[in-house]
Amino acid sequence: MDLMINDNDFDVKVEGNDLQMVEQKDATVQLLRQTFATFLGEWFLNTEIGIDYFGKILIKNPDAIVVDSILRNTILDVKGILNLTRYTVEVDTALRAYYLDFTADTVDGEINFNEEVGQ
Repeated sequence: MDLMINDNDFDVKVEGNDLQMVEQKDATVQLLRQTFATFLGEWFLNTEIGIDYFGKILIKNPDAIVVDSILRNTILDVKGILNLTRYTVEVDTALRAYYLDFTADTVDGEINFNEEVGQ
């Protein structure tokens, strides 16, 4: 069980005077969102975590194999993810945008994820 975080600003979600909680599959999806929103070097307490968007992904002519490997490994490294059962990525080269659409088995059951990453 974790604190629930707003999707738009990654702030802790409060309703009334109560902190909201998230658990099981919803917690895994929230962790995926946080993971994909963290750029390498951005967190001052540990500059070695995050995705190397600026160095490997959001660059001119990125290596598709490298990008695919980074995105797949990022998913599989998230706590609770067991395996990918479906995975596609759409790339908008003009906008340098990546849209992930995948299904994964987790310790709590199947999840679906369909979002832009690296924004």
